[in-house]
Amino acid sequence: MQPDIQQGELLVLLLGLGTLAFCLANWRRLRALPSWRLLWASYCCLLGAWTLTVMEGLLWSALLNMLEHICYLLTSVLAGLWVLGVFAARQEGSHAAHRDT
Repeated sequence: MQPDIQQGELLVLLLGLGTLAFCLANWRRLRALPSWRLLWASYCCLLGAWTLTVMEGLLWSALLNMLEHICYLLTSVLAGLWVLGVFAARQEGSHAAHRDT
């Protein structure tokens, strides 16, 4: 069986790994963001989806394709929850500022 790895998919994975290195190098700054755990989990799911995309060209294509799309779903849900967490943190800060005045 011949591997079926698309160059574009491999490039996206490599860029994602570069982004991972950047995030790890800036870990303290990342952790300072509101609801950072949701953002980090969302990125990890996205990186997992990109990894599964490349791997499905090598083996178990149907299973890995399904897992890839589950990762994309989780990425979207977690990113949405992160956005809600950011807005909630901003509103708390706004209310605290009004209470202090």
